[in-house]
Amino acid sequence: MDINLKGRIHFKHVYATNMEDWGVLAFPLSQNATDAGRHYQRGAPVLLAIPLKPKVVAGPVSAEVCGRIFAVCTLAVIAGAATREIANPEMVRQYPHVVDQWSTALPIVKLWRLPEPRPYSEFGQELVETARIRRGQLIQLGEPAAEVRDWLASLRCEEAGLTHSSRVKAFLSRMGR
Repeated sequence: MDINLKGRIHFKHVYATNMEDWGVLAFPLSQNATDAGRHYQRGAPVLLAIPLKPKVVAGPVSAEVCGRIFAVCTLAVIAGAATREIANPEMVRQYPHVVDQWSTALPIVKLWRLPEPRPYSEFGQELVETARIRRGQLIQLGEPAAEVRDWLASLRCEEAGLTHSSRVKAFLSRMGR
């Protein structure tokens, strides 16, 4: 995994595992993407997890990933980016209610699927409680960050292919990705 493990590590609940199809990480009304982007450091890992009891949003989620970290990604920041404008247009057409509920997003630059999804409860009750309270928001890890760094450093994952909208492709090209 080509990822910066020296800086911040973030965590985010999502309600689908097909992040590569969307090409973006969408945010709830309680935290828009612009605000999340202000606290995100380019190249920092974001742990993606399915809640223990997820709502069905864009199709069913396999029970084997509930309550677990299933992927890691890095993000780009486009201020004020509406999910409808930067997500894969096919997914926007298929799930318009999703982009209405999670109306802002940040592009995913790189995505790695974990060979074995890991229960995030293993990283302590503080993470579980913070994730429950700030469900769907991008949160910076506190205390378990060192343990998470060691775990991420030990993983061997292949980078997943991403489907990006033309706007995101142009943005990433300008960024030099």
